[in-house]
Parts: sequence; structure tokens; C-alpha cells
Amino acid sequence: MTRRRHASGATPFVAKFGSCDAHRREARAVHEALEALAKQPLPAVDPGAVLGDVLPAEWVSQLQRPRSPTAPDATLAQMLGTQAVVRDALYTYLTQRLRSTLLGPAAEASTWDTDTLPIRSVRGLVDERVRHSGGCACK
Repeated sequence: MTRRRHASGATPFVAKFGSCDAHRREARAVHEALEALAKQPLPAVDPGAVLGDVLPAEWVSQLQRPRSPTAPDATLAQMLGTQAVVRDALYTYLTQRLRSTLLGPAAEASTWDTDTLPIRSVRGLVDERVRHSGGCACK
């Protein structure tokens, strides 16, 4: 079974990264990751845009650390404590999944924290991937 892919706007995006093969390769991978998260073609991604403006709202909302409510009595506090553990585990899973999707193979070596992803630029994401993959021919 072959995987069917929708038309991608990656070519104009990749062209914004000059002639460096490493940057062009990672730009294509970033664009494909963004389209996969958006579940639709993204024909006009600006490399200067921050990820919080490019990512779908449901992913950006997942990057906001959940708050623990206060509990008035011990039974409710215990129940909310259990819910907090589940909520925190889900938060960690979703944010690490997003981080891995965006950073690709560089996720393991990158020091980027998931809390900072919404304020990172798309170009910065490409550069971070290139930094860890090597092969950059830029001056």
C-alpha cells in the first residue's frame, strides 16, 4: 500500500533557504512536518514566522502547561492529585511528540525545551535541525 500525499507548498518554502543542500533538506522536512500537524497544505509558510502562529491552535494549546486546581478537602485533593498525574503525563507525551515531529532526528540532541517551541521561528527550527545533522555549506 502506498501512502498518498497531498500537494505540498514545500518547493517555494525550500527555495527561501538558498543553495545549501543541508538547509534545503531540513526546510523540506520542517515544511512536511508542519503540514502533517496542520493536516492540510501550507502553501505560504514564512520562515520568519513563529511556530505559535504557524501551528494549528489545538497543538499550541497543548504546549500550555496545565494548572493544578486547589482542593478544599482531602478526598477531593486525592482525586485531583490523581487527575493531575494523568494530566501531566498526557502533557509530557503530547509536547514530546510535537517536539520530536518538528525537530526530527535532531530532537534527541537538541537542548530546546518544549515550553519555548511556540516562540521559536520556523527558520530557527530549520537551523536547529541543520546544526545537528551537519553538512551545512553556508558561510
